[in-house]
This record gives sequence, structure tokens and C-alpha cells, in this order.
Amino acid sequence: MTIAASSNWRLRTFDVSSAFLRGDAMDANVYFRPPREGLPGVPEGALIKAEKGVFGLRVAPRLWYKKARAVLEEAGWAQLSSLPGVFIFRVGKILRGLLVLHVDDALHAGEGQDYETAMNKILKTFEIPEDKRKENNFNFLGRSVTQQPDGTVHVTMQTYLDDVKPIFITKARRSKGTEAVTSAEKTELMSLVGQLAWVARESLPQVSFDVSDLQQRFNTATVNELVRSNSILRQAKKLVATNIIKFIPLNLKDATFVSVTDASFAGQPKGSSQMGLAVLIASNKILEGSGNANMIEWASKKIHRVVKSTLAAEAAAMSYGFDRTFFAREVFTEIMYGRDRKWRDVAPALPLALQLTAESSLTDDLSFPVGMATDCKSLYDVCIRPTSMPTEKRVTLDLLDVRHHLDQHPSMYQVRWIPTTAMLVDALTKHLPDQTVLENFLKSNTYSLREDPRLEEIRQKARADRKEKAKTRAKAKASTSSSA
Repeated sequence: MTIAASSNWRLRTFDVSSAFLRGDAMDANVYFRPPREGLPGVPEGALIKAEKGVFGLRVAPRLWYKKARAVLEEAGWAQLSSLPGVFIFRVGKILRGLLVLHVDDALHAGEGQDYETAMNKILKTFEIPEDKRKENNFNFLGRSVTQQPDGTVHVTMQTYLDDVKPIFITKARRSKGTEAVTSAEKTELMSLVGQLAWVARESLPQVSFDVSDLQQRFNTATVNELVRSNSILRQAKKLVATNIIKFIPLNLKDATFVSVTDASFAGQPKGSSQMGLAVLIASNKILEGSGNANMIEWASKKIHRVVKSTLAAEAAAMSYGFDRTFFAREVFTEIMYGRDRKWRDVAPALPLALQLTAESSLTDDLSFPVGMATDCKSLYDVCIRPTSMPTEKRVTLDLLDVRHHLDQHPSMYQVRWIPTTAMLVDALTKHLPDQTVLENFLKSNTYSLREDPRLEEIRQKARADRKEKAKTRAKAKASTSSSA
């Protein structure tokens, strides 16, 4: 999305009808019986041989993908080594097109006559009719995608929750808040939270923590969790109506990748801790203050080991965020410049993970800086002081990779301490009614690794609005009671 927006390439999509039947021929003999009512031309008692991968066979997706990749490569596209399913089109060494394939749905963008010729060849081969081709304003994998004249891309899921219903809870059942849910209620809870998890992951970071928290409570769920899941659904439906994930144009030559991480210690079931993460692609100004940015990934996750301190929780979050940001940077590098510029010639069997390590000397021309942001001062001190050794040795292990890159490549890897009042993902580590920083970013696509004085003004206004709404509700309730 960011590359298309920044290049002002028009986003387009298409989907392939009966994709599995267009895949490669099967290399095994598979037979099936015709339906009981029979098929024209098929003798009674005969079996039908499957020549192609049919829906329901585990091999069908692979056969389709092999065929699709072959068609794309014949048209001049090349699959990314670092991210299967993503294809790039170059003229010489210049990037001219980008295509993402998800089963039978494709999203693509590009420019130039060579790109148009390559796309027409693909559309002709797959026999894509005009009504299956969309651009500028379309739905893709449950998301509504709209592109503005300046290239900015808006992603929403306004209708996704329209048909999602709350769990029915009687008044009598609601009064037994601490009672364990029944098997049927647990199934309903898991179904509802599963639907909420998709929208939280794709367009609503505001509810990511609440959804993750509910997922961690499935095995010990009570009626209170049923009530809470309905409350989160109401909140999500309200937010999704206006929430927009925006991808604005950036100067890709000066791109910087930033990992913003936070953690809450021992606040989850069984004493576990929670991490919040946002990966940003931004202008290089962000390392020194405020800059434009696009959020390309976010997550609210349980830390999958019990940690002993806030420092340990924050370190685990930073390590995870660094890994995700490093990978995003390398995928972006391969898209923009290919492997030739960043990797030396190596044996094809050499694992990609080894090729990416600084020690291999295979990545000696890394041109896009990586920044890490934390609001934990003790973690920041551990990162910037080479001789600092935390008492908890697991923290040292978590930060080994981070500290290595900070020490060996100080101009390319930097860490910043930011005040909690400026923490972008604070609301992804705990239930937080005041989500001013996150909501301000979603509206402006601007973030600062320092406290922004304007945020306090926004917070004060939000607090005043909440107090006014509370007073209005209290007056309405009192009026209703007196009338009764």
C-alpha cells in the first residue's frame, strides 16, 4: 500500500473464477462418485477421475499456486525470495509493478506500457472478465480499499461487522457474572471473539488488547466474559463506522523503519504479561522528532514465557518488535532494489535467515535505518550502555541481537526513549479508555518520538467530552427514574 501510494500507482484487483480447476494437473489418481441423481453422460455406477485439484483436496491449493506462479513468471514477474505470494515486475533494474496473490484474489499496482502488457497477458490467460477487474474503489479480502487522487490509500472494514450478532444473555444469566460458561456458551464466545480478532488485526488496533485478553481467558471464561465480549462488539461497531487506516505518500528513498513496543507486567491470566507492537515505515525525520509515517503492522500479544520484572517484559517486547521490523525492512529492500544490491551471490541452499545476519557479510549495503522506541528508561539504558548487564540474564539474551546491531552499526540502528504520554501502543498492552496518541496517529499519520505538546490539548478536550457525556447520561437516568 505504501509503495503504491508513494509512487501514485493506481491499485487494482481481480479474482480468478474456479481457480483450483485452472491449476496444474494432478500427479495422483483420485476418483469420486457422481451425485445420487447422476450426471449427464456418466453411466450409472461409474466413477469420475479428478484431473485437476478440486475443492476439498489438500493438494488443490498447491496445484493452483504452481500454475499461477508459472503464468506470472512467463509474463515477466518474479516472486520475492523473502515473501512467497508477492511478485514484482521490473524493467531492467527499475521496479514497475507489484502484485500480491492470496489464493484466487490478486492486488496489483504499477506503471508503464511494459507493466500493462504483462498484466493483460495474465488477465487473458486466466480469462478474467471486465466485471472481475476493479480499481480505485473495491473490496479485497474483506477490506474496503479506496485510493485518493494524490495516491493516498484508505482501508476500512465498515460493513464487516454488520451481520455479527452479540451473544444472547438473559437477565437472570447476566446476574451470575462469576459463574463458568457452559460448553455452548464457550463456543459462542470463541466464535464472536474470532470475528472480532480479524477486524482488530486488520483495521481496528483500538480493540486489539481487549480481544487478545478475551482469547487468553477462554479456558476459564465466566459469564462476565460473555458480557464483555458483547461490549467490545458494540465498541468495534461504533469505531469501524468511521475508522480509516491510511497509507500516505512517503519519500521511499529516505524511508526509515521504526519499531514501537510496550509491555504490561503480570497483568494477564496466570501471571503472564502482555506486549504491544507497531511497525512504522516513516520519513527519516521521525528519528529526530516528528515525521509522517504509515503503520504497516500492529499486534497485542501475550508474552509466551513468564517474566520476572517490567524490564524483562519490555525487553521481550523490544526483541519481538525488532525481529518484525528487521524482516519488514528486508522485504521492502528486496521489493525496491532486488537481492543483487543487498546480497552477494551465495549458494541457493543457504538459509535466508543466515543471509540476513550481519556476521555473514552478505548484507553490507543496508540503506534503510531502523529505529526502536520504548518508554522503559531502564531498558533504554541497557541498550545504549555497552557495559550494562541486567541482573536477570534472560533479559541479556532477549537483547543480544538488538545490542549487537546497535554496537556494530550505530548509524543504521538507533534506540529512542519516549515518555509514556507519547507511547503509541500503550493501548495495546492494557485496557485504556484514553487512546489519544493512537487515535491521533490514525487521523494524521504523524508520530513523534518525543512528547508532542498538542497531544495534551487533545487529551484535555477528550476528558472534558467524556465528563460531559457522563453528566448527560446521569441526568437522563435521573429523569427516567423520577418519571417512573
